[in-house]
Amino acid sequence: MADKDILMRYTLTGSVWSQKTKTILWLRSKETADTDDMLSYLNAIISDLEIFLLPLFKNCCTADWQATDAKLEVLAGENPFQVIREYLLAYGERPPDCLPPHDASLLSLYTPFHGRRNHGRIYIPAVAESEHAGGRISDALRSDVAALGQMIVSRYGEGSNNAYCWICVFSKKNGVERQTVPPPPKLIYSPLAAIPVSRTVASQNVATQRHRKLGRGI
Repeated sequence: MADKDILMRYTLTGSVWSQKTKTILWLRSKETADTDDMLSYLNAIISDLEIFLLPLFKNCCTADWQATDAKLEVLAGENPFQVIREYLLAYGERPPDCLPPHDASLLSLYTPFHGRRNHGRIYIPAVAESEHAGGRISDALRSDVAALGQMIVSRYGEGSNNAYCWICVFSKKNGVERQTVPPPPKLIYSPLAAIPVSRTVASQNVATQRHRKLGRGI
């Protein structure tokens, strides 16, 4: 019998100045999704994200950023499937040069519930040098980040009508439990901790991901 409540993690990996970047989204299957063939289901989701999300994401980045691959993996479901797509010549679409890799645009994700565990965010790398002043991004860039957020809500948010999944805010404190018996130890993820996004806000300030500083890994 096919799973009808599946928690998935989508990771878009890229690089800026040879420094790896990762953008992570949490997805939860819809009750109406056809999950009988899990690999076909995951491939359909990645293809949908390539059509609707990836172009808007690239539109917010300078050409200093290159997408290298995307991975969609099942974290809570009957079987731990995963699908990986590799990309060639998938660059940001704004003119170079960009700020250092740890500087990013910020898109906040909100659910109908209050509290830090119900509020997420997406960091978008490669902010153009020409589109910031005094730590604030330009109105044009902020508008494009907001357009990405609007698409997430309309296509994948609460009340959306796509056939596959929701994009969610996932709380690891609410939804991850470490299980030691039987061995080996592993993490157990609960789809119930994934709440569909209901609105987004594009920040006007340049955000900082300090773990992206050169020499500090991802």
